[in-house]
Amino acid sequence: MVEDGALFHVRVALERGLKQDSLTDPPLARAILDSATQYQQKERWHITVFLVMPDHLHALLSLPRNESMSSVISDWKRFHARHVARRLF
Repeated sequence: MVEDGALFHVRVALERGLKQDSLTDPPLARAILDSATQYQQKERWHITVFLVMPDHLHALLSLPRNESMSSVISDWKRFHARHVARRLF
């Protein structure tokens, strides 16, 4: 059982060996932060720290007790790819 308010360190990295834009490219970084903020507004997580690096990001997150971390992160990645990242192109 996870305690209320428990913090989880999450690291999401680009796939190695693929040519990809830096996550710190301003439009992409803004889109990442916007989608993370939308997930907080939807109460899918609570952000304590969200740090975007060139090839990965770190986050300290609290999650609702009734949701698994893997499902929330997977859902966010899909949400970001479908709804937010397409604004860049």
